[in-house]
Amino acid sequence: MRILGKHTGKRLLFTVLMTLFMASAAFAAAKPAKVSGLKAKTAESSIVLSWKKVSGASGYYIYRKKEGQDYKKFATVKTGSTVTYKVKKVVNNQKYTFRVCAYKKSGSSVLIGDPSGEVIAYPKIKNPGKVKAKLYANGDSKVVITWNSLKKATSYEIFQKDETGKYVKIGTTTKNKVTVKKLKSGQTYSFKVRAVRTVKKVSGYGAFSTEVSGQPAAMKVNLADVHGYYYRAKVTGVGSGIKLTSTDKAKTRTFKAGTKVVVTNWGSSKSTILYKNKYYKIKTKYLSRYNYVWDSSKPYSKETAEAYVNYKGYTSGGKYFLWISTYTQHMYVFQGSQYNWKLIYSWKCSTAKWGEHTYYGFSKLGAKQRVWEFGQWQVGYYASHINGGAIHSELYYKTGGVYEGVGKLGNPSSHGCVRIALANAKWVYDVAVPTGSEVLVY
Repeated sequence: MRILGKHTGKRLLFTVLMTLFMASAAFAAAKPAKVSGLKAKTAESSIVLSWKKVSGASGYYIYRKKEGQDYKKFATVKTGSTVTYKVKKVVNNQKYTFRVCAYKKSGSSVLIGDPSGEVIAYPKIKNPGKVKAKLYANGDSKVVITWNSLKKATSYEIFQKDETGKYVKIGTTTKNKVTVKKLKSGQTYSFKVRAVRTVKKVSGYGAFSTEVSGQPAAMKVNLADVHGYYYRAKVTGVGSGIKLTSTDKAKTRTFKAGTKVVVTNWGSSKSTILYKNKYYKIKTKYLSRYNYVWDSSKPYSKETAEAYVNYKGYTSGGKYFLWISTYTQHMYVFQGSQYNWKLIYSWKCSTAKWGEHTYYGFSKLGAKQRVWEFGQWQVGYYASHINGGAIHSELYYKTGGVYEGVGKLGNPSSHGCVRIALANAKWVYDVAVPTGSEVLVY
């Protein structure tokens, strides 16, 4: 048996250790494997990348190429176990291409694996959806187009069919209604609407609505005849008089202090007065009102009432709409929906007497009160509350019988509420209130 010398044994041990060290260093210096399984999932304004984990990787480099450009490293994933990355702030409707490389740190060096295959991503605007359009021919030389609002839409485009049969865009709006004017009555017009979604100046479009068509309706009534109270007034503060020329330029007249006139339009600075069948403009500060002018003997016809509320496009929270006319001292009750209201009842009413005030404008029928007490002796029945008061019956004595001291229906006589006949008040109380019906006092 041969015994190795002392120095020979040391050399052999050194050789073995160096061999092991070099093998370990070579293993450590080997670059990571190529990334595989790269995928891209797109959403509006973002892209999510995913890939398979690479054994031994310290992390991953992500390279991006925009359309028409070269690859550039734009992100680093710092852990080898993380295999997803969300790309934010991308431009919708633009093409993006990605590659991913694994990297491994070795001392002060970084070893980078071969790049993955390419994956293409194309983020798109969310589809805003398809609207359902309706057309209403409710006025001379115009039609109204409405559609349902869509949560994802930021605006809507309206298209009209031209003489060649081609649809041409005629407008854009953020609302869900448009009025198309300057049309010819009796001629058929066709329209389509589509929803638009715009994010950072890039737009996506929903499908076109079904075509809607109609003819502008020739207005058969004069809506200028519909108005609220007129006022009785006296001319004041004009010294020896004020010279005015009628609006049609046909008459010039001097109005002296104390002259009684009818005010047909009360303005903050100027008003319109009617005197001996002529209209004049006068500064409002020269007028002193002292009573209302109304005429309950001539309620608006069914045709006029329907034309007015449909032309205005009034809406309601239910299937009823109530219009209280201060000039005709009538309540008009409509059933239907916007642009399609049909008059079903017309009742005499009483609004506020001179010196009192009935709330003008829109209200919703609110709380109900079967008996509403007024002072020590009077009560009103079937009160349906609106802004500033309520709609209720004529006043009755608590002991029974109509209270006579407030005037008859058809005359301004209340303290601010709107009075109607007992049976009519009960109908409003029982039927209209639960729907949240809209009420207009004008």
